[in-house]
Amino acid sequence: YGIDPALWESFILGNGDPDQAGVLVSVTGIRFILKDPYLYSYSIYNPVTYKDVVIRLRAANVGTINENKVSLTCRKTGNTWYEYSVTNGGLWSLYYYNGRYIEIGSGATTALKTGQNINEYEMTCLGNEISLRVNGRAVRSVRDDNLIDGRVGFNISSLRFFPVEIEVKQFEVAEP
Repeated sequence: YGIDPALWESFILGNGDPDQAGVLVSVTGIRFILKDPYLYSYSIYNPVTYKDVVIRLRAANVGTINENKVSLTCRKTGNTWYEYSVTNGGLWSLYYYNGRYIEIGSGATTALKTGQNINEYEMTCLGNEISLRVNGRAVRSVRDDNLIDGRVGFNISSLRFFPVEIEVKQFEVAEP
């Protein structure tokens, strides 16, 4: 997908100052710079609604702070969606968001490369099963019947420490 801003919905959630979130586009990717704690910078691809979908994101931690989250979202309809979030320490959570984050699964993975590395994240929403893979390794599948279809996207989040700098190198969507 291109980076035409008309195709994307961008918004900030969290308790941080939204004016402290920035995005830079370069030939190597889209860099998210979060200069305040607890900023969740969302990018949602608008043109297509998917029922069953596979989302892949390749991202690099290019900053000096090693506390962040990379998340994938599917089935966003209005103010609801599913979101798999992975901290750069390897902890993951699956949320059902409906104006607040409701955790429907959590755990840890050793598949994540910590520090200043590139990681590949994959979320599959197939029927009522939502699955996560990190760097090609299956992490977890969770069943939930709340959402049937919607738009897809991702989010980059700062946690307690900042600034966070994550460069998204690739985002792709496929229908299984």
